Amino acid sequence: LFGLNKIWGDHLTYHPLGGAVLNKATDNYGRLHGYTGLYVIDGALIPGNTSVNPFVTITALAERNIEKIIATDL
Repeated sequence: LFGLNKIWGDHLTYHPLGGAVLNKATDNYGRLHGYTGLYVIDGALIPGNTSVNPFVTITALAERNIEKIIATDL
């Protein structure tokens, strides 16, 4: 990945995101289009790199979405 000049590669981390992007594959609350009762509540909702650790963003989305799902779908 870094070739022969691997200076900072050991200090690199990667958080894969996307895959079921919010409001494209899902609605605004993570309900997958076309599949009743199937929800996405993780980093797959985020369309790309957040430039920082996405833990807080993923947690906030999950908490918001599950509250809506419990209130309306269960």
